[in-house]
Amino acid sequence: MMLKLPDYNFTLIIPADTRKDTPEEVEMKLVKGIIASGQLQFPAGCHGMVNIAIYDSKQQLYPANPPETYHGDDMRIPLVGIHELDKPPYKLKMKGWSPGTSYQHTIQLAISVLPAEVVSPYKVIEDFVAILKKMLRLP
Repeated sequence: MMLKLPDYNFTLIIPADTRKDTPEEVEMKLVKGIIASGQLQFPAGCHGMVNIAIYDSKQQLYPANPPETYHGDDMRIPLVGIHELDKPPYKLKMKGWSPGTSYQHTIQLAISVLPAEVVSPYKVIEDFVAILKKMLRLP
């Protein structure tokens, strides 16, 4: 049996000469679970002048060292590490800017969200034991 996993693709179009203080944004609606992987695609022609950051609420999530951003040219950047989406709304925001550029740029982001029990199968057992202890009034 194959487990169907939520797999998303988002597109951010950044007009020429978009300033950092007025970035383009795309809201990414996801589902409850754990972001297990992702990939950011910079097409040829960006010349390292297009900046991308991904946020959970107001906190920069990727890259993990704000105020740094992802930037590149004709390259894919894997998003590593896991991030749990456990409180609604299950949304992230991708922001991008490109000061000094003459052309618009289209950035692609692919994200896979896994159910928590797939990433941490023992969590279900831990939760069951906690409930059982509570019912039996054990410490």
